[in-house]
Order: sequence, then structure tokens, then C-alpha cells
Amino acid sequence: MSGCFDSLFIKSSDESRAIKVTAIIAFTFIVLILMIIVKTPPASGYEISIYNVYPWYLWVFVITSIFLGQMILLSGATASKKNDNYWVIGFLGILITNTILLFMPFIRGYTMYGRGDVLTHIGYIKDILNTASIGTNNYYPIEHILTAIMSYTTNISVGHAVNIIPPILSLFYIISIYFIATQLFERKELLFVLAFASILLFSNGNLMFAPSIQSFFFTPFVFYLYLKSRGSINRLEFTIILIISLFAIVFFHPITTLFLIFIFLILEFCISSYKKFNKIHNHKLLNLLGKRSFNIILISFITFFIWYFSFSAITRSFRIVTNWLFYESGTTDADKYSDLIKQNQPELFDLVEIIVNRFGQIMVLIFVSIFFSIYIINIWRKNTRKEEIKFYHLFFSAGSLIFIILSIIFFFNDFIIGFERVSKYLFFFSSVFIGMGFYLLSINIGFSFSKPRFKSISLCVILIILLYFSTFNLYFSPIIKSANNQVIEAEIFGMTWFFDHQNENLSIQEIGLYQKRFHDAIYGRSISSENIRYGMETLPVDHFNYLNKTSLGEYYEDSRYMVISILGRISYPIIHPNYEKNWRYTPNDFKMLENDNTTIRIYDNGNFTTYFID
Repeated sequence: MSGCFDSLFIKSSDESRAIKVTAIIAFTFIVLILMIIVKTPPASGYEISIYNVYPWYLWVFVITSIFLGQMILLSGATASKKNDNYWVIGFLGILITNTILLFMPFIRGYTMYGRGDVLTHIGYIKDILNTASIGTNNYYPIEHILTAIMSYTTNISVGHAVNIIPPILSLFYIISIYFIATQLFERKELLFVLAFASILLFSNGNLMFAPSIQSFFFTPFVFYLYLKSRGSINRLEFTIILIISLFAIVFFHPITTLFLIFIFLILEFCISSYKKFNKIHNHKLLNLLGKRSFNIILISFITFFIWYFSFSAITRSFRIVTNWLFYESGTTDADKYSDLIKQNQPELFDLVEIIVNRFGQIMVLIFVSIFFSIYIINIWRKNTRKEEIKFYHLFFSAGSLIFIILSIIFFFNDFIIGFERVSKYLFFFSSVFIGMGFYLLSINIGFSFSKPRFKSISLCVILIILLYFSTFNLYFSPIIKSANNQVIEAEIFGMTWFFDHQNENLSIQEIGLYQKRFHDAIYGRSISSENIRYGMETLPVDHFNYLNKTSLGEYYEDSRYMVISILGRISYPIIHPNYEKNWRYTPNDFKMLENDNTTIRIYDNGNFTTYFID
């Protein structure tokens, strides 16, 4: 290991041997990971944490194999031989490990992964399969159509199809970063960038079937086409592909089009600034710097507004489309977390732990991006090897700072667009920019610390921290005070039986699942039901009214149903074990429910129960 670290910045006659040994260790860990997975039985029921299913050392192998792949990439960036392609082995090892991580729901045999919006998207897909039409209220039909085609042609269930597409596009995002890097960076800088951009930084967004996220994963590829349409000898061909892609993105998720337009404008501003303040004329991308592409931006604007006004005309409401498009929640992320803190009053250690586990990687990216931005500004101010700073350093630095500021603003303020939608672009810009920053450090541009070992250690520490957080908040789990997004077959069967036999004149209370989401997933969005509700009013009264020493039926004025999943029974004790005073329902409450003479258990399959409240 130490030899591999030294090879990052110090040439060694044994560097080739060190890389081979590192590659053997990395792939040995990958084989061990696969052996452990094969020997572990698939899920037999609901798993509130996928991290507890496997032994702790599997996760050590996962992080180590990715880290060693990154070391091979970085060693390739400093290899003595310019034609040394050992870095490909490291990149392949990272992709294989990432693939294993991303497909764990599929490997575990989950019926579906995603308990919220994903179930509604499944409803849209089933509508397409059943009616051969996207309907009039499907605002992002492209992904639904593609998934319907995959399900129809491969004969796999829609639930499995929606578990396959997000991992594939997550990997496509990483590969697209490589395509961008080949257009902008030299070989060494490219490998530094890949080491950071290949980390699964988007938490559960890497796994969730959501058009806003999957359309974002096309951003690097569209940006690559944008560069090729300006700097390639086949500009016309790439321009045509770019226009088609921008048109398709609008129907994938239109908000991504607005962000792309904003990114193109940042690029144009940075190119103009670079030309104005840097008089160097021997850069290989002068052909790119000399051409503007405002026509592409204009086409994107026109396409977006044609889409917007078309749907507004169909729904006869600009407000409906605007609220849907920007996801107007009416409250900020800061307000939501502040309310949770006020309600639960966690201890300081617990509060710090959840903040670090949930937001660890974004805090690291913000801190390091700001550091390297100051570093680059200092180089320009002192004119220290200023010629080494290219326009793309300026672009990714500006993009990082702009989206850091926007993310902070949207976290603390309600500006319609949610924090998570903005922060994805922070991850994109910062991961690329930090890789470039460490490359500049490696070639000793204007940095006071000249010891290679200091730079090597700081680089490895940042990589390990990012790998730790990205691995352990990839899946929802008690680590970040959330429950796994797994949907089990018992819930599907139970809710199907319930919907088929219910009296639609009675209201439904729920714990651990969403009746509206399951109704969408089972019957499709086009079929409605009179008594299906969504929101906080669907939760039963706290502790089933037993604190008042009365029955549950006495609390309600009319009869109704109540559905409870296994998640609803176990979530509080497992996720919040130290805050029993704040639990809405305790294990004792569920025991008392069975002896309540106003409730009748009418269905029970072990993981899902339906009650009739008289």
C-alpha cells in the first residue's frame, strides 16, 4: 500500500509492479464480495437495513476495492510511461464494485425498491402497457415509455424494470464523465477527475426511479455533445444529435432542460472571461473558444416553453403545471429538520451524528471546492504559472461555487425548487473540480507544501471519507434515521386483497405504507377510488387513543379501515431506540390493539394486516 501511495507523486522503478499487486488485491476483494453475497440467502421479508444483512467486513471489502481502484487510476496519472494503460484495470474495478452496490435490491430479490413516488411511476407505466397511451397528465413520458418497452420485450415485471434502470443510468453518468474528460483534459488530469467522479455521490438518488434524477444523469452526456458540436470536425453530426437529445430531455423531465440552459450560459460566460483575461493563443481548444452556441440555448428555451404551454393548455391551468414542475412543497429543508429537532429534542451527539451521516459527502465537497477555488484565484492574483490554468478550470470552479451558493439558499429558503434538485449539480461540478484541483497540486502549481507525501495523504483521506459516506448513505437505513425503501410481496398481495374487497364508502387509516401509492402501483394512475387519501390525516390517532384508556373505535365518529405493514410496527424501536417518549406507536400499543373490542382483524399474512374499526 505504501508503495502505491508513494507512486502517486514520486516516480518509482517498481511502479508497474506496485500497480499489478494493487490490482490483484482489489479484484480479490471483489471476488470475496461476490462469494459473501452468493452465500447469503435472499430477502425472505422486509429488511429495515440492507447494511445489517451482510457481515461488516463485506462493506470493508467494498470500500477498499473502490479505493484501490482509485489508487490505480492515480498511479496511472503519474506513471513514467505515457502509454501505460494499467489505469483501465482500476477503473474497471471501480465500475464492477459500483455495479454490485447498485444492484443489491435486485440481488436481494426485492419485489420493488421505492415506497413513495416510485410506486406512482409504476402506475404510469402500467397505464401505458394497458392502454397504449400516455394519457393527458403524464408530464415525463419518456422514462415511462422506455420502462414499459423494457418490461414488454424482456417479459420482466414492471417492479424489476424500475429497479434496473436507475443503476444503469448511474453507471452511464460515470462513463459520460469520462467522455467529457477526454474532450477537455490531458491524460493525467483525466485520471484524477475519474477517481472522484466515479464515486456514487448521489445517495439514494443513485437507486430511485425518478425522472428528475435519471434525466440529470444524462447531463454529462449532453454536455459532451455540446462540446463536440463546437470543437469537433464533425460538428454538424454532433449538433443534430445534441438537438435531438435536448428535445428528448424536455420529455424526460423538463426541469433538467432549465438547468442545462443555465450550465450552458455559465460556460459561455467563462469562455468570454477566459478570452478577455488570458492572452495565451496556443491552447488546443482555441477552436472551441472561438465559437458561440447561443442558437443551441435558444432551441432549448423554445422546446421547453412549447412543452410548458402545451401541457398548460391540456390541463387548462398554468398553476398546476408550474407546481408539478418545480415541486412546490411550501416548506424548506431547513424548516423540516428544525421541526424534527424541536419535536424530538435529540442529544447533541445524536444530532451531530445524523447531520454528518446524512450530509457528510456534500460538506466535504463544499469545503474542498472552496479551498481549491481560493487556490486558483491565488494563482491568478500572483500570476504563478498562470498559463497552467485553463478555461475549464474557471468553468468548473464557477459552477461549483454557483451551485454551492444556490444549494445553501434553497436549503434555507422556499424558492419552489427543492434543495435536492439543486444539490445534484453541486455534486457534478465539485467532484470534477476537486479532481482537477488535486492534479494542479500534484504538479506543484503555486502551493507552499512541496512534500509529495503530504499531498498523497490528504488526497487519500478525502477519497476515503467520500467513499465511507457515499457507501453508507446509498441506501436508506437507521444509519441516517430512515427505513429501507424495500417493498415486499406481502404488502402487494395484502393491499391487492384489500382493494378488491373493501367498501369504498369507508375511509382508510395507514401505518408504514401509503394507500395512494400502492393503489397507483396495483391498478395504474388512470383508475381512481373514492376513498383513497394521501397525507398526515391518514395516520391513526397517536397510540391508538390508549393513553386516554379508551378504545380506538371511540375516537372516530364513523367506521373505517386501518392497514398496517411490518415497517409500521418496527420502525420506531429500530430507527429511534433512544427516544421512546416521542414514538407515536409502541409495541405495547400494537398488543393492546389486538385486544380492542372495537377493532376486528380481517386480513393478516404475517407482514401486512388489515383491521376494521367499528
